[in-house]
Amino acid sequence: MSKPKVLIMVHGGVAEYLCIGDVDVVLVDEDNIDAGDPRVELDPEWGPCMEGVYDLPHSKYVYIGQGDEARPISD
Repeated sequence: MSKPKVLIMVHGGVAEYLCIGDVDVVLVDEDNIDAGDPRVELDPEWGPCMEGVYDLPHSKYVYIGQGDEARPISD
């Protein structure tokens, strides 16, 4: 992994996180996605960390993108 990452998962108003080093942050707010927001695109580097999470690649909340299109919320 070239840059450290943090994934924040929000469900039912409760946030959980996965932190790998000093951080880029991606927020997945399940409630907002359920209300109509688009699902979150993750950089391919997230792939190995996300095995078994969110029923990928079939998740309605996140998907693994093709590369530079993924945009963390902290730059």
